[in-house]
Amino acid sequence: MIPILTDGGFSGCGTSESNGYVECIDYQGESPDEQALVSAASAYGYTLFERTSGHIVIDINGEKLRLDVLGLHEFDSVRKRMSVVIRFPDNVVKVFVKGADTSMFSVLENVCAPLWLPLEVYLMLNLRSGKADKLQEGVPEAIESLRQAGIKVWVLTDDKQETAISIGLSCKLLSADMQQIVINGTSEEECRNLLGDAIAKYAVRCSSRGHQNLKHKTNAEHGALDIPNCSKSMSLPKWNLGKEEGADTPLALVIDGNSLVYILEKERESELFDLAISCKVVLCCRVAPLQKAGIVDLIKSRTDDMTLAIGDGANDVSMIQMADVGVGIYGQEGRQAVMASDFVMGQFQFLKRLLLVHGHWNYQRVGYLFLYNFYRNVVFVLMLFWYILCTAFSTTSALTDWSSVFYYVLYTSVPTIFVGILDKDLSHRTLLQYLKLYSTGYRQEAYNMQLFWITMLDTVWQHLNLLQKIG
Repeated sequence: MIPILTDGGFSGCGTSESNGYVECIDYQGESPDEQALVSAASAYGYTLFERTSGHIVIDINGEKLRLDVLGLHEFDSVRKRMSVVIRFPDNVVKVFVKGADTSMFSVLENVCAPLWLPLEVYLMLNLRSGKADKLQEGVPEAIESLRQAGIKVWVLTDDKQETAISIGLSCKLLSADMQQIVINGTSEEECRNLLGDAIAKYAVRCSSRGHQNLKHKTNAEHGALDIPNCSKSMSLPKWNLGKEEGADTPLALVIDGNSLVYILEKERESELFDLAISCKVVLCCRVAPLQKAGIVDLIKSRTDDMTLAIGDGANDVSMIQMADVGVGIYGQEGRQAVMASDFVMGQFQFLKRLLLVHGHWNYQRVGYLFLYNFYRNVVFVLMLFWYILCTAFSTTSALTDWSSVFYYVLYTSVPTIFVGILDKDLSHRTLLQYLKLYSTGYRQEAYNMQLFWITMLDTVWQHLNLLQKIG
C-alpha cells in the first residue's frame, strides 16, 4: 500500500503543523480490500502517512509514529494470508497477520486455543471490515442473455458461501425454483458422503467409463444442447440428467474450496463431473486460484468443447490461462488478468456482444473461407492435372507468371479481405434479439464434414463442366 499526497481526496486527510493546511492522501494498493482497510483506519484517526521497504510512518491523531519493517511475507494462494514483522519505537517486536477467515481460524485453533474467544471477537470485527464486491452495471442481463443463447455459466469465486449465493441471486444466476445441492464438508469422509448422496438422490448417470463419448454426442432423448461454461467460464457439451427427483426441477450445485481439496485430490473427479454437468448452475466458493484452473481443466480433459474464462484479478490468472479463451476485465483488481488474457474489456456486459454478435459473425466468416479455400485449391490443382495429361507430360507451362499472380490475388487476397471484414449474414440487432441464433456455432452448421464433401463434389462437377466447354 502506497500513500500519495494530493491536494484533495477521499482516502485520508491530515493537518500540516508547519504550514497549517490540510494534506489529503490517496492510497494505491494491489487490491480494493487493502485500500478499504487503510481508508477505514484513516477515518478513525490512524493514517498511513509514509511507506517504504524499511519503515512505515503513521499519523495517530496528529502524532507521527515511525515503525520499522523487519520482515514481510506476501499473500499467496497456499497460505491465504499475509504477515509482517514490525518493531515499535520501544524495541517491541510484533507480528501482524491478515488473511482469509478459513486460514486464520485454522491457525488460531492450533496455536491459540486458550485465547479463542477474545481473539474470535477481535478477528470477526476486522474480517468484516473488507470491501464487498459490487456487481457492475448490466451483469444480470448479460448472464441471462448468455444462458438463453445456450451457454451454461459456472461461477468460481473466493468469496464465502453466503456471499457467493447472494451474488448468484442478484445476478439472476440462481432462482427460487432451483434445488440447491450444497457440498461443504470438512473431511474426506463427509465430502464423499455428501457427493454420493447427491448423485443417488437425483439419479445422476455415471459417465466415468466412457466420458470420451460425451464429445459432440447428440442427445437423442431431449434433442437439446446444454452448454456448460466456466465462469466466469464456458464450454459446449451435451449431457443427460437422471429421471428421478431432479428431472423437473433445475439443479444448482454449490461447493466450497475445502470440499474441492478432498474431491480433486482423492480421484473423485468423475463423480464431481457427473454431478456438475447434470446441474443447470455450478457455483464454487472459497476456491483458490489453482482450484479454479483445476475445474476448467476438468471440463477440458473430459470433453472436446471450448471453454472461456473471464476474471478481473490476479487470482483469476491461472483460470484464464487454462481456458481455451481468456477474457480479462480491466478494473480495480489490477492488470494481472488483463496481461494474461486473449481479450480485454472494461465491463462484463461487453461479453454479451463479444460472444453473441462478433462470435457468430467470426464463425460464419471462418467457415465460409475454409470451404472457399478448398474450392479454389481443388479447381487450380485439377486444371494443372488435366493439362499435364493433355500435353503428354511436356515441360510447357499451363499458366504464365502474370496469370498465376493474378489468380492468387483475385481469388485469394481480395475475397479473404472483404469476407473477413465485411461479411455479415445477420445484423447485430437480429442476433441480439434472437439469442438462439448463437447455437449455429456449437451445432457446426457453417462448417462440418457434410458441407465439406458437398463442396468438393460441387467443385469437381464445376471443373468437369468447364473442361468440357474448353475441349
